[in-house]
Amino acid sequence: MATEQDYGPWIIGGAALLLLAKFAVPKIPNPFPSVKRATIATIEAGDELTGGLQGDPTSSAYWFSLDIPFVEQDIPLAPGLIKQEGESWRQYLTEFDVPFSDARVAPASSIYDAASGLVRKVF
Repeated sequence: MATEQDYGPWIIGGAALLLLAKFAVPKIPNPFPSVKRATIATIEAGDELTGGLQGDPTSSAYWFSLDIPFVEQDIPLAPGLIKQEGESWRQYLTEFDVPFSDARVAPASSIYDAASGLVRKVF
């Protein structure tokens, strides 16, 4: 009589059932490649539809820009908050980006230039 702790008959019965099923069906298809393709397609579609939420949270572009789905383009939500590559810290802290343009405005240097020109004219 089999008890709850005796798994031997269950293992032998499962192996016999597996052998009978293998010989009964001539070719059993392998479902794993199609499951893998469906999983990858689902992950890629979810990444595109969510706008790439799986970005790098240590970068400032992750927090201050919007990733457009299906397009390799980011829209900066606050253009002055993202430090560009090759930009010095002085430029980053004292200059402002003009929205929808490549121009930059540096109020401190403009005030200095105006004041120094005025001082030259007066003295």
